Amino acid sequence: MARLWRDQGKRDEARELLAPVYGWFTEGFDTLDLKDAKALLDELSSCAIERPADFLDVRRIQSTPVSRAARNRLTGSRSMSTTPVMM
Repeated sequence: MARLWRDQGKRDEARELLAPVYGWFTEGFDTLDLKDAKALLDELSSCAIERPADFLDVRRIQSTPVSRAARNRLTGSRSMSTTPVMM
């Protein structure tokens, strides 16, 4: 679950899920599962955010200004601007 959340960009939630579970263990730190968990915790705790090559930052796209004409094409609206014209 923590890996899935990391891949979805939910780094804080992934760390909050995994850290307490990892903390329950008092031995077995040389096993592959706990080594993997520790590596994931270290990655989630690092400041650098590595994103997959196909990552799409939806927040950036949503905040990009769009012209009225482009917005109308995207929404299928045919309304025209009713800006008054001075003669």
